Amino acid sequence: RRLRRRARSMSTMDFSAASLQAAVASFHVVKSLRASASFPHRMSIDVTEQLPVATLSAAGGSTAVAADGTVLGAGMMSDRLPSIPTTVLPSPGQSVSDSQLRSYLAVLGAAPASLLALVSRIYMGAQGLTVQMRNGLLAYFAAVIVVRTLLWPPAPAGPRTGPSPASSSASAASTRTASS
Repeated sequence: RRLRRRARSMSTMDFSAASLQAAVASFHVVKSLRASASFPHRMSIDVTEQLPVATLSAAGGSTAVAADGTVLGAGMMSDRLPSIPTTVLPSPGQSVSDSQLRSYLAVLGAAPASLLALVSRIYMGAQGLTVQMRNGLLAYFAAVIVVRTLLWPPAPAGPRTGPSPASSSASAASTRTASS
């Protein structure tokens, strides 16, 4: 509403994108705002949201957080979001600095909204980063180091005549149910 009210108070002659951005600056869910005006009657405003992907919980409170680590505030929390325990709860507008929390948020942010609603928990387990669904399904995300000898035969004895293939990295995900 603030954005609409601010935009309606302008004409294309006194247009100010900075004024529009100031109108939404306190809304951390707004990731970016692009605006332009075209004489005589056209104004275009594009808002990009950053929706919450999890709730951070620490002693004394909880807050919603976006995939990029931006803390959105308690007003954006939902029971449908997975809860992640933490020791430090940043203030709204601040960014999560813990690298493990950021990896959790990146995985949750990559999930479609319909799948994200099914996630109950995310944590680092023996199998790597583990996502537990509300129905008990577990999904594992781990960095996989592929050993050179698995991909290429041993190098022949003698001088090398080309570049030697190095170990490569990839990521993998596997799933199983809690009962298997």
